[in-house]
Amino acid sequence: MCRLILLFTFIGMPLLSGCTSWTEFGQGGAAEDNPPTEVKTDAAVASYNPHELRQDLNHNQRHLDVLVMEGANQCFPASVHLAKLRENRISREIAGELYEDAENNLIIQRLDLNRIERKLEAVVIEVSCWTSTPLHKSEEASDDKTATSIDTPDSPTTDTIRLFNLLNSDNQFALNSNQINPKYADNLTSACTLLVSEPDLKLNVVGHSDASGKADYNASLSFQRTMAVVKFLTDCKVDPARINPSFEGDVVPLYSGRSPAIDLVNRRVSIELISGQDRKL
Repeated sequence: MCRLILLFTFIGMPLLSGCTSWTEFGQGGAAEDNPPTEVKTDAAVASYNPHELRQDLNHNQRHLDVLVMEGANQCFPASVHLAKLRENRISREIAGELYEDAENNLIIQRLDLNRIERKLEAVVIEVSCWTSTPLHKSEEASDDKTATSIDTPDSPTTDTIRLFNLLNSDNQFALNSNQINPKYADNLTSACTLLVSEPDLKLNVVGHSDASGKADYNASLSFQRTMAVVKFLTDCKVDPARINPSFEGDVVPLYSGRSPAIDLVNRRVSIELISGQDRKL
């Protein structure tokens, strides 16, 4: 019996080895579910700049503030509520270093805000959504040079009215900032093109601040905002001789009272159009 077992062992081993193959260590079988640790996925390689994400969040917050000020909360309260919830979620994701999630939600937020803006523009053309006046202009605002109604002694053209609206729409600034927001930068770029076709028009650029700081600081900040807009216009080839810069600090608010929405509206640069006969348009 022992001889038979030994004979089978010597004969069977070569046969078994001839039909068997062995993978390299760590490959094949269940190991395929565990790739080597040195292999990095695209998500692991991708890097995100927290500063840029916070800046994008800040831009989206200002965009939403402007939409609320223009009546989006009255027209589309559910959409505004969801946008605010997402805004808070993005803020938490950035704080928790979930940068990929934050970037994806920033893209979604930007698309939703643009959609709300388009819907609001379409609705406002047909009928106002306001059920009551949300903000009350101060008595000083009646003399404000940024009044939205246009004094038309010379019956301005359609291009002049469009130019005025471009220069005085989305013209708000972030708190303690003289940085021109992206929407206003787009407006100023379009205005530069129209200014080329209206060479007789002069501009009176006036900077303003909210009332949250001291008077001296607010005056300085409003001047910095004026000069930021002046520089933008001159960089796009508007003759500096056509521009008269000035500033008002916080003494000529567009709206009275104090709230985040009111402060946002009061942090602005307003621009008057003056004809060749020194008449305001």
